Amino acid sequence: MSNPNNATVRRTLQPGKTAAQWLSVLDGVVATAEQCTEVQNDPLAKPAFLVLKQAVATAQTGVDDRQKALLAYIASTKGLRDDITALRIATYAFEASVAALAKGNAQLIAKSGLTARVVKPPVAPLGKVSVVRTKLGKHPSEAIISWPPGPGATGGYAIEVNFTPQNPTGPYTALTSGTSRRRTVKGPTPGCQFLVRVASLGSGGTQSDWSDPVLATAL
Repeated sequence: MSNPNNATVRRTLQPGKTAAQWLSVLDGVVATAEQCTEVQNDPLAKPAFLVLKQAVATAQTGVDDRQKALLAYIASTKGLRDDITALRIATYAFEASVAALAKGNAQLIAKSGLTARVVKPPVAPLGKVSVVRTKLGKHPSEAIISWPPGPGATGGYAIEVNFTPQNPTGPYTALTSGTSRRRTVKGPTPGCQFLVRVASLGSGGTQSDWSDPVLATAL
């Protein structure tokens, strides 16, 4: 320092520092000033020193309390996670035990304090139409086709006809699919014969194997 008799006090609390960093610096200031005879004997500096000393002690207590609270919060948060995990496991176990006890009885489930929900029955696997029946139609060249419900036929039925029955392999012509299990088919000529087969359709666009073709005769 070029001129020690032409100096002023530098700000101790520099911006950009944390409260903990300020306290670390001020702890050193208090410890040093406490040993300074001039400060301790000055009627203005001594009271200001005592106020600073008390403020540092109070702030340090606040920082310590905050640190303790933070550690307690971290511990409690971990403990809460463990408690919630145990709660889930206990809940799932109780629900499973009540489900096994109730065997589908909604009243017993409600009586246990739990909420019942309706379980949709499993969808039947898509199966082949077992039999196709035919009879004469009401008008010339017409035959009436019918069949029993096909397993899993949630999307209706596909129908194909072969107007050259002497060739059982085809060609087959697709008719418009639908949900009805009765269909009037018009042949090319009165009294004609043709092969017809039906397949079940699933709601997802799947199709069963074709039924065994049957020979239909038109009026």
